[in-house]
Amino acid sequence: MKTFTVEGANWVEDYQVDPTLFDNYEDMALEAMTLALEEFMSMPDDPPSSWHPDCKYASEVGVLPPNTRS
Repeated sequence: MKTFTVEGANWVEDYQVDPTLFDNYEDMALEAMTLALEEFMSMPDDPPSSWHPDCKYASEVGVLPPNTRS
């Protein structure tokens, strides 16, 4: 399994993708992003902190919001 870290506006989550199901790295990355989006869209309107116990806010892992990156 290949692990991809998917980053949202204020959250970061890891997703496992089976590399034997895809022809290239880009397709695997797209699958990880699709898994994150499907999961996010199926959530109630609660904040992402209720997503998973292991889901972290981006600030906890040192990821800056897009408007603060240089």
